[in-house]
Amino acid sequence: MKLNVLNFYGKTQKSLQYCIEDWPLGHRYGVFQWATNFEGNLTALVADAIKNKQTIQVVTHMDFMIDDLSDLDYLMRDDGAPSLPATLEFYFDAFTNQSRHDLKLRTSDGSQFITTSHALLFLTSSYFRENLKISTSDYTVVGVDSLDTIDICLNFMVTRFYKKPAVLSPKLAFDIFTLATQWNVFNPYILTISLKRQLFEELKKNHGDLEYVCNMLIVAEDAKFPNVQSCCIATLVYYHFNDFMRITDGTWCGALCGSWWNPIHPLKGRLVERREGADDHWRNR
Repeated sequence: MKLNVLNFYGKTQKSLQYCIEDWPLGHRYGVFQWATNFEGNLTALVADAIKNKQTIQVVTHMDFMIDDLSDLDYLMRDDGAPSLPATLEFYFDAFTNQSRHDLKLRTSDGSQFITTSHALLFLTSSYFRENLKISTSDYTVVGVDSLDTIDICLNFMVTRFYKKPAVLSPKLAFDIFTLATQWNVFNPYILTISLKRQLFEELKKNHGDLEYVCNMLIVAEDAKFPNVQSCCIATLVYYHFNDFMRITDGTWCGALCGSWWNPIHPLKGRLVERREGADDHWRNR
């Protein structure tokens, strides 16, 4: 980001640069330029411009290589959890052998359930040791409406394998992440790496769907997946910049976009409005 102070003739008199990523531009090249005094310099620049009745021009700039968005080795340094094999070894018999299942895990509306071993949950999760009784045979997983969410979390918690869904929507990814956190699964970092890698694959397939990219961006922020977040932003800039700006200012044309027409789009609040704690988040980065 660059702020230019323009004189009456539109010529630049002063400039101030800053990177809205992690570090100021100067520091990225080994020069600690603005990190310690950017706020003071900005205050002085604005005050001086107001005093002299000058115009302030804000110029934003983003550098990225489009090929980086398709290179998983570049985006993710770790491999994540191994994929669940089609045929499990005898080691997982207690997990796969239904004759040993004595507990139903239900979705929040009670319409779907998966069976598992009561003893396995006790062994693999402190959450279940605290919330299940020995006599419990039916347990509702509050806040989860998808059986896939329960199934994938359960598989990883017990086997340390990632049961890759055929399609990983942004909502499913966030629900899996949330449930895994709630269940205190062992080494959740490995699971999140697997989720991120599949989200990158899904983003490549759905990069032309603006609403999909926006929803993934929101999920990435909520789940604190910065790599996915950066790729969503780059995708919006590269493929959807003009359309994205129409969403945020509420001037979308219904004849061109059908269901996207809405003077106040439901995504707008999450995309453009400052959220509580946002200042602390950026200050602590």
